[in-house]
Amino acid sequence: MTRLLSLVFATLCLFGTSKAAAPRPNIIFILCDDLGPGDLGILWQNARSTNQKFPTPHLDQFAHEGMILSRHYCPAPVCAPSRASLYLGRHQGHANVRNNSFDKELDNNHTLGSVMKQAGYATSLIGKWGLQGGSGFPGHPQNRGFDYFFGYLAHLDAHYHYPNEGGKPFYDGYTNIQANLQKCYSTDLITARTKKWIIDHQGSNPNQPFFTVVTYSAPHAGLRVPTNSHLTSTSNYPSGGGLTGGVQWIGTPGNMINTAAGTYDTGIHPDYTTATNDTGSAWPDNAKRHATMVRRIDDGVQDIIQTLKDLNLDENTLIVFTSDNGAHNEGGADNVGAYNPTYFDSFGPYDGIKRDLWEGGVRMPTLVRWPSGITSPDTASAHPSQFHDWMATFCDLAGVPSPALSDGISLAPTLTGSGSQKNGVVYCEYSVGGSTPNYAEFESFKRGKSRNQMQFIHIGDYKGVRYNIGSHSDDFLIYDVVNDSKETTDLNGQSGVPSQQDFKNAVLRVRRAGSGYGRPYDSAQIPPLTPSPVTNGLVYRSYEESYPWVPQFETNSASNSGDTLTLDLTKRTRDDDIGIEFTGYLDVPSSGTYKFYLNTDGKAIVRLHDALLIDADFNYSSGSEVNSGNIPLQAGKHPISIRYIHSDTTSHSLNLLWEGPSISKQAIPASQYYRDGNPAPSPPEANDDLNVAIPTNTSILIDVLNNDQDLDGLPQALSIQSITQPSHGTAVIESSQIRYTPSTDYAGSDSFTYTITDGESTDSATVTLSIQDNHAPVATADFLLLRSNTSKSIDVLANDNDSDGPNPIALESVGTPLHGSATISNGVILYTPSNNYTGSDEFTYQVSDGAKSSTGQVRVQISAVPDFLWVPMNEGEGNSISDVSGYLLSNTASGSWTPGKYDFSLNFNGDAEQVEITSQTYQPPLGKSERTVTAWLKPNSNQPEIATWLSYGPNNSGERFSARTELKNGDIVLRLEIQNDYRIGSTKLDDGQWHHVAMVVEDLDSNGSIKLTEVKFYVDGVLDSISEDGGGTPDLNTGSSTTMMIAGSPHSDKYNYAGGIDDVRIYPTALNASQINELAGRTPGTDAWHFQHTGNASPTQADWQMDEDNDGLSRYLELALGGRVDLPDYHLLPQLIPLDTSSAEIIFNMNLNVLGEINYQIEHSNNLQPDSWNNLEGILDIETHPQIPGMSLGKMRITLDSGSPTLHFYRLNIGNQ
Repeated sequence: MTRLLSLVFATLCLFGTSKAAAPRPNIIFILCDDLGPGDLGILWQNARSTNQKFPTPHLDQFAHEGMILSRHYCPAPVCAPSRASLYLGRHQGHANVRNNSFDKELDNNHTLGSVMKQAGYATSLIGKWGLQGGSGFPGHPQNRGFDYFFGYLAHLDAHYHYPNEGGKPFYDGYTNIQANLQKCYSTDLITARTKKWIIDHQGSNPNQPFFTVVTYSAPHAGLRVPTNSHLTSTSNYPSGGGLTGGVQWIGTPGNMINTAAGTYDTGIHPDYTTATNDTGSAWPDNAKRHATMVRRIDDGVQDIIQTLKDLNLDENTLIVFTSDNGAHNEGGADNVGAYNPTYFDSFGPYDGIKRDLWEGGVRMPTLVRWPSGITSPDTASAHPSQFHDWMATFCDLAGVPSPALSDGISLAPTLTGSGSQKNGVVYCEYSVGGSTPNYAEFESFKRGKSRNQMQFIHIGDYKGVRYNIGSHSDDFLIYDVVNDSKETTDLNGQSGVPSQQDFKNAVLRVRRAGSGYGRPYDSAQIPPLTPSPVTNGLVYRSYEESYPWVPQFETNSASNSGDTLTLDLTKRTRDDDIGIEFTGYLDVPSSGTYKFYLNTDGKAIVRLHDALLIDADFNYSSGSEVNSGNIPLQAGKHPISIRYIHSDTTSHSLNLLWEGPSISKQAIPASQYYRDGNPAPSPPEANDDLNVAIPTNTSILIDVLNNDQDLDGLPQALSIQSITQPSHGTAVIESSQIRYTPSTDYAGSDSFTYTITDGESTDSATVTLSIQDNHAPVATADFLLLRSNTSKSIDVLANDNDSDGPNPIALESVGTPLHGSATISNGVILYTPSNNYTGSDEFTYQVSDGAKSSTGQVRVQISAVPDFLWVPMNEGEGNSISDVSGYLLSNTASGSWTPGKYDFSLNFNGDAEQVEITSQTYQPPLGKSERTVTAWLKPNSNQPEIATWLSYGPNNSGERFSARTELKNGDIVLRLEIQNDYRIGSTKLDDGQWHHVAMVVEDLDSNGSIKLTEVKFYVDGVLDSISEDGGGTPDLNTGSSTTMMIAGSPHSDKYNYAGGIDDVRIYPTALNASQINELAGRTPGTDAWHFQHTGNASPTQADWQMDEDNDGLSRYLELALGGRVDLPDYHLLPQLIPLDTSSAEIIFNMNLNVLGEINYQIEHSNNLQPDSWNNLEGILDIETHPQIPGMSLGKMRITLDSGSPTLHFYRLNIGNQ
């Protein structure tokens, strides 16, 4: 908060007194020449799995202490236009230097130097310039806002890294000092002079912030390296750094810097002198030289940072490090060959190099360091930005508004984490002969692609780029450069992706033809927008400030704002030191070529869309007329902004004129200006609310506005104006609704009318009501299964209902269980069993509809904790999967619930359906431990060749445990894989039947390790013969992982299982053949019930016959009839209920959860003899049990022989299916 307040105060002081009272950051902008996006260790080199790589340790640390801008773009893929856009704050659709205009004079207008100087900064540029112009150097940096210049003026001169030995002019200000620079290597010269300038400035004016641009001429060819003056076995750079070490400025002719000694161009970095590639061959000399040049920059940057630290300036100095374009492949020095960027992949993970508009040519290696300003160091921002954004950014940090002439937006919110980051324009147009290099690393369709006229623009995360443009109708290639930075997949025509027309419209709306550069799309007419609704006029905002230039007003607060029909300067709030901005749409009556004219007493900038239309700012003479040149426009409404400033006491004037098709030169009439606006408000519409039901003796809130409407919502939101009173109650307005209360004990019909308004018009409607006796809500019994010593929530309201309100049913209270506690939390009941308790429990709860209440019951079963993983997969619906004890394993399971081997199972589609179980929920057997995994499988015949039904462990040798199936010789069989080894069975599984499968991992030779050859497979309880072993060497050594999957593999989704899976188990021991055979023959549903109620997972016949609660029902009958093993149940037996003299109904409990394992049969006998019982055939109706949760009632109607004295006996036979 302190920093934000300081910036605001600095802005006021600058404009009010031209002095800044708050500390503002010093700013250093470091620009390299042809440094590729892959030339930094942290961005690419460190990740290369080859010996052909080099480090940049200091720049890596720079990035860790600051921020990486991972989607920062240069304006053009070559030197001069890229630098011109940087200094002017304008992209290549507006800059006066484009294409390959080396040494062309930079436009005499606002520059980084001039705006920072105006903001109160000391300014310098040290290094390469290349924008000086012809005779007399009119574009000299000291003529473009920089207080001091030191370096190469001419573009080509900077290719000679020893200016004296190369015979190339090198300037200190306007003086050529080449003759004094013996053995001075350019990188060292630039570093030393930068340090010296900072030191001198701090000594002479320590309270003035400074701005310096450091433009290294490396690693551009020629491939020259430093002298060997300080060459040791570990370094070629002077030791130390800062004030007392590193490269030092001496200033003596012939000995200007401390590295101007030894033999020039021999100081290859010792790390690279004997470097070899992966085959043992020595690096070629050009590679050693390139790596050395980059390493020298790395050392130089650190040397500058150490200087800042020594001067106590480091904390509040912002440093930007970047490059002017992508990696080069140009000539070396003397007999050294041209640099080959493929040797180190200097283009990084992208395609393209210098002069390409592919990402490798324009996405720059950009780092920003500002210890006191970047609040989240060691981070990266993928927000797209471009060089022209730095002018707006530095102005923002310096406390001045950016010139309106600039195309950029401030990146300060990205850097500081404060404020909202706006989206800017990322655009380039460029023309050059030749083609993209034919590098194998590049996508085949780009190799040798002709360049010529090229263009790209970003729309969101999408980039449209086109090469060899013949006309504006040529299509763009469209890429999602966030997820496809190598630009491999053209998304043209895909849903959700900007269209060809979107990109073609966008490029025309951001640029201007001119500056002596012809483009094939210059004459294409700029398309309008289709805003709706609109009304005549413009929006104005007035500002009270003294501005040094026409600003981007967005960073200021308006003193006045509103609507106006034309450019009305009387909307100002005072006469002097003011600014006004007008925005809206210009309605172009017909398509054609237009020309615009402007004259004003002050200064002004006009933009149409995002394109500059008229510049009447930096070089403008008050009262003169400037024009736009010819502008091709389509008919329609085009966004327009006119920014105007006035400072002195002269009269105020601002006139904008046009001429075009059938229009002679004239002031633009007010009728052609539009702004966003709405037509006259439409009237509201009130609709009747019919048959509103309400119980007697209750009140109800009726949202009558819910079905009323007002099409435009104007002039204000709908509200209730008045009510006529009903005959049998009262009605009042309450919180934009109507509360109706019937008279006491009244039942019948009632009605009233109400009137609504939108603030201008009204309408009325009628509400009719039916007041009825209230019914209590129905509370349906619930069942809760959980394991001991855990808590679990149950939504008891989910199966409760209420037919007539008046309010939604809600929990009122909960009773006290015998063996735990139950509390209401967020509309559900949380049950916690007593410590270590297993067995049955129950409690009641009460629900209310606001008028009446009902009581429900919850039966609870607290299960023991199993000593192995057992997943019955009997939920039957939803996405949750629990183990046999009710413990939740996953709530994101996918697949379809279908009948299983017994009860339910999950069927998977082989694509993205699976069950994920995290290690926090369950940790399977790891390492070399023995184990047994079993399941019931019913695989689809069309599943993948190799499909995984259970897998866990990392994808390393021996560490991934994958139970799979494989299509082998036309049959699907078992396969176990542990990464780098496998074992395959032989029994066919894809016959449309369920099969019990088991894999037993056992240390058969007791040597402490397990090979896959020791693993046994079983199918349907029978040992499966092995058809193939992988012959791999790794032992089974399963590693830990965050996720175990059923029907999928954590390392890849292409191996997902297709088919049914039921009753998955993982035992932490190796089961023997007898146990596997028994397991294949058991019924898991009944076993699960037995375990939940007794803790025994493998009950015998004797176990099922036990009756510990002495209620006459064995455990088996308790299971079948819905009883409990630890509490007597005397109401579970079947009942015969006479219906009339000739018929009766037999009612009995049914457990549908094990219907596939238990059979229910009504039998009849006349004499009770054992052989007299016969199955009774009839229609069986099944309905939900009203009292026992999870159970059903079976009802069978029988006919009675009332005319015969013969006795009839009926019984319910419950047995195995």
